[in-house]
Amino acid sequence: MTGAEVNGVNDSHGKGGEAGGSDAGAPPPDCLDATGGVLDGVQLDVHGACFVVRAYQGMVEGDFITLRFDVRGPNEASAEFNVTEGWAGKDIVLWVPKDAVAAAAGCHVDVDYVIQPGSGGTIRNSAPLKLSIGKRRRHYRSTTMYLDQDSGSRRDAAATLEEPTVEESVGNKLDPTLDQGTVVVPLYAGKAPNDVVTMYWVGKDPASSTNDSFRVTSTNQGRVIRFYVDGQYIAANNRTTVEVYYEAARANGSNDGSIHIMLEVGEQAGEPGLVDPPAVEGVQNGVLNLENVPAGGAPATVAAYEGMAHYDVVFIDINGGEWEDGKQIATQAEIGQPVAFTIPREVLAMFSGREVSMRTTVIPASGGDSIRSNEVKFRILEPVGALPEVIVPLADGDALDPEQVVTPTVEVVVKPYQGIAEGDVITFTWRNTSGTPAPFTDVKTVGAIPQQDYVFEVPRAHVDQNIDKWAILSYTVVRGGAPAKPSGDLTLYIGAPFEAAATLDATGKDYIVAEKPPLVVPDFGSYTREAKFGTEPYTYATDDASIATVDNTGRVVATGNGTATISATDSLGVGRSYPITVKGVKQLFFVSASANFAGAQAACAAAGLRTVTLDEMKSFWRGYFPSTGPVAGYMGWLGYLFWTGTQIGAGTAYAYDLNGASEQGNAIGRNEADFLQVVGIAP
Repeated sequence: MTGAEVNGVNDSHGKGGEAGGSDAGAPPPDCLDATGGVLDGVQLDVHGACFVVRAYQGMVEGDFITLRFDVRGPNEASAEFNVTEGWAGKDIVLWVPKDAVAAAAGCHVDVDYVIQPGSGGTIRNSAPLKLSIGKRRRHYRSTTMYLDQDSGSRRDAAATLEEPTVEESVGNKLDPTLDQGTVVVPLYAGKAPNDVVTMYWVGKDPASSTNDSFRVTSTNQGRVIRFYVDGQYIAANNRTTVEVYYEAARANGSNDGSIHIMLEVGEQAGEPGLVDPPAVEGVQNGVLNLENVPAGGAPATVAAYEGMAHYDVVFIDINGGEWEDGKQIATQAEIGQPVAFTIPREVLAMFSGREVSMRTTVIPASGGDSIRSNEVKFRILEPVGALPEVIVPLADGDALDPEQVVTPTVEVVVKPYQGIAEGDVITFTWRNTSGTPAPFTDVKTVGAIPQQDYVFEVPRAHVDQNIDKWAILSYTVVRGGAPAKPSGDLTLYIGAPFEAAATLDATGKDYIVAEKPPLVVPDFGSYTREAKFGTEPYTYATDDASIATVDNTGRVVATGNGTATISATDSLGVGRSYPITVKGVKQLFFVSASANFAGAQAACAAAGLRTVTLDEMKSFWRGYFPSTGPVAGYMGWLGYLFWTGTQIGAGTAYAYDLNGASEQGNAIGRNEADFLQVVGIAP
């Protein structure tokens, strides 16, 4: 089994909900740290909670698995895993950090996983694993209650009801200057007359906490309940957090609790007197790109702190001790100065692809309790790799027919590239070679589910104003503070696809042709482009058959290197054409009907050619036989042997029978004084 770390808290609850529901073929994950359905976050080790996704039916290379902790809850977090060839059909271990589990203390959570098949098709959800998180933070109660009863016995009610909302919050943040906050209790399951609903606003201490209660009647049963929290309980929690939830005491004596939500009030900061966490050079937007880290490591500094003294020891650590380093305040001159560290690059590389947390701990020289900072979190990522070109779904290859654009915009798609990561900033640009309209640019930031298409909508004016012209489409990716990484350019012709330039590239394919092309041409040596303008039928032509030929279906075959023009004329005499560039073709020419070995060398050199090696002669023969029958006869050459340029030794060299039927058997050793036919190949 292998492990993967959580990649962060999901701010949008329930992502993955588009999947096709719970899949009977995918069982819930197992939690190795849970006992009897209870997970105690306090007892977890530094790695957090361990979950196992068992090998499921149809598991194949390319599947993408997302483990979701507290699905659709306020503490939702996720961990991801790409199934590689070596892991198809095996159990997979995923970790949820200890602090993510601790945030859900006192709640019931659902844990499931989402399977995105590598081969495409329906996204599947597993059955959920239901857990109770065993420890919870201490709650404070107001001394004034709406009902004259102690609801403390209900504080540990199971979190089975939908979470409340706070109307004035933006995301999970609340303005500390508000005069009042509104807590909304939704129409929870089983709501009935005589239910007593109690709202809890839990602050940093009893003075900043409050609660209120409401009795349900038949008249108000169908409405949400609104509790109003005075501004003093908001302001009192400035720069800290509040916990909000409600409980329903049923008329039958049962009690149910809601999911808890956490709100940040104002800008968050450490408690007075705490040291700051380390500031790591190169971290931008919560990401440290290893491309920015020098070979010697990443500098990290701890700012001077209150009470800094001679002989204090300052420690910084990653993930609670997976790595740490310490420095002593060794001289009086160091007091009041930042404390400098260097985190080795190889240490940072160990955490590549993961979110890490860092803290500062000070051991005072005077003794007493250590001072510990808040944590700072960031992700460590590898540099951005190669970026493929964009895709234009409406285009035919590298040509876009304006008639295909029937909407106000044209879609351009950036596919998920290798190593795509949350926080990557993708900047797309459409630039017209005409200069009009001005370049179109749009930016998207990769979210919590990176493996998806990133679609950019380009106004169709960029098409309508550039018919029979070209546009250059590209994008860049910025990760952390590293320089922008550019993609390849897509040069898009805007017009009927027939006019778009074409290229046939046989470089490295050992494709050898003579005056007549073979009857069976490999894919890299031919293509078909049909004319679609005007009125059928069409007449096709080439202006240079030594470079490319075309038949009456629009099929083009490479015959030599260079540039030619392929044209089509419809039945009314309307014509269109496009340029084709052929490269990488090896061209073979008939040189002499009779020469000895030395004469063959001289004749080829005089013609600006070189003699053909034995391997090249075999490759040439393979490209024609058996579809053409005897190759020399197909070419109109005599059926005698041809010299190759491959010598055997002792005054002998290989000749080749192009009319033969055996690639190996066609090769025959001959005396270099013999007179045979000669062909040469363009250098």
